[in-house]
Formats: sequence, structure tokens, C-alpha cells
Amino acid sequence: VLIVAEGWFVGPVMEAPTALPFSIPPGAQVLDLPISAGYGNADAQYLAVLGSYRVVNGYSSYGPPYFGELRTALALHRPEAFVPLRQRADLYVVIRPDVEPQFVTWLDSLHDPQRLIDFGRWKLYRLPRLGNGPPRSLLRPLPKPGEISLTIP
Repeated sequence: VLIVAEGWFVGPVMEAPTALPFSIPPGAQVLDLPISAGYGNADAQYLAVLGSYRVVNGYSSYGPPYFGELRTALALHRPEAFVPLRQRADLYVVIRPDVEPQFVTWLDSLHDPQRLIDFGRWKLYRLPRLGNGPPRSLLRPLPKPGEISLTIP
């Protein structure tokens, strides 16, 4: 009876995330916007795995130490939010249809973003890497206990 009762339970089925209407170079570093405080970032991580690129705003049931600071800096339209990411490699920014138009206007106003694709309300930007030396690896070592992994100036 317990086996039948257990098998009778039906949980909610999650829809697979909508695929991006454009492709991103494999191995690229990507910020998929909007970023949220919870499960909403799982879609970005899922699509990154399928697309073979690295996403900044993934979800693994916890938030990395820099995540709150990054969200706040982006909400306040602070361009320095991108600096630590751009020091490593080019940063591709995916703008989904539910991103506020004011944010898109602000991003367009920065001096060096390159709008690569404009597909209706979907957009893809490339922010070039900062610095002249060879690019650093996108793979970061785990921080030591108490060490800050990423800081926004």
C-alpha cells in the first residue's frame, strides 16, 4: 500500500527554459540578465551548459559572496560592476525581454559596449576585455576560507 501511495504523488513539472534566439561563442563569459535572488538564475545556468559557455549568474542552491554586490551595482547602473569580469575576458551580456528599458538605455550609454544582436526585445552585447596582457583563465581557484573571491570597485 505504501508503494502505491508513494507512486501516486505527482509533483509539478518545470518547463525547460526558452532557448536564446542567438548563439554565443563556446567558452565565452556571459552575464544573463535579469539576475534574480533565487531560482530564476537556474535557467541561465542550464542554457550555459547546453551552449558550452560560462555564465556569471548561475544557481547551485546558494549565492556566491559577490552576487548581492553585483546585483546591487547593476541595479544602481554602476559601470564598475563589469570591471572584475572584464579583467578576465570579454563579457557577453544577454538582455532578455523582461529587463527594464532604463537598464538597456544605460548600457547603450556606456562608452564601449558593442551591440552584436538586436532580436526584438532580446539583445546581445559584447564588452571587450580590459587590459593589454594575455587573458587570464576563466577558471578561478576556490577562495580560501574568509577570502573574498570577487570585489566590485
